[in-house]
Amino acid sequence: MTVTADLAISLDGYIAGTDVTLDNPGGDGAEPLFEWIHNPASRRERQGMTGGEENRDSELMRESRLPSPRT
Repeated sequence: MTVTADLAISLDGYIAGTDVTLDNPGGDGAEPLFEWIHNPASRRERQGMTGGEENRDSELMRESRLPSPRT
């Protein structure tokens, strides 16, 4: 069995916003913590999706060839 998890953490140690609940696992205001990993075009391509941003984050992810969370 393979288990894969994605975790983003800010430089000051935050992994979630305030008011975390089962229905809101990232908490309020957590979206900016995760935008950098979900928006790059290279990440979306690996997941079979279109769109996304072509920027330095996308280039770095493409160069690093990080495994897709679905593999």
